[in-house]
Amino acid sequence: MRYFQRLAENAPLTQLAHAVQLHRSFMVGDVDELMLREGMTDMPAMASVSGSKNAALTVMQAVGGVALGTMFIERIRVGKKSAIPQMVEYLMVLQGQPGCLFTCDDETVNMVSGEIWWFDRARGLNVSNNSKDDTILIGIDIRIDA
Repeated sequence: MRYFQRLAENAPLTQLAHAVQLHRSFMVGDVDELMLREGMTDMPAMASVSGSKNAALTVMQAVGGVALGTMFIERIRVGKKSAIPQMVEYLMVLQGQPGCLFTCDDETVNMVSGEIWWFDRARGLNVSNNSKDDTILIGIDIRIDA
């Protein structure tokens, strides 16, 4: 694969998924987004989604990152589409089933619950949720100094 890399499978994201489900105030549209961190600043929602920052810091450490940037939660309802903002390049899939397709240029992958992925944000990322349930993910920007 050129534009995707699966970094982890079966990551322990169950508690984080539960915390997101409890924070329903952002879940109102076809595609809902809740900013947890904008740039280098935590937003008020960060405190209410228990464990989200620690999970992102774990990913950051695993990929050799030096700074945690923007973070958001996105929920894509069944039968809907979304374009993931180019401000992030790592995704933690909290809830995902077969049939939710992530496309970057001419490559398409299925991301399921418990997976963590890198994608080439310069190519853009489109999501078509053709699964039987909503897809919920956390997008993360991580600075890596080469």
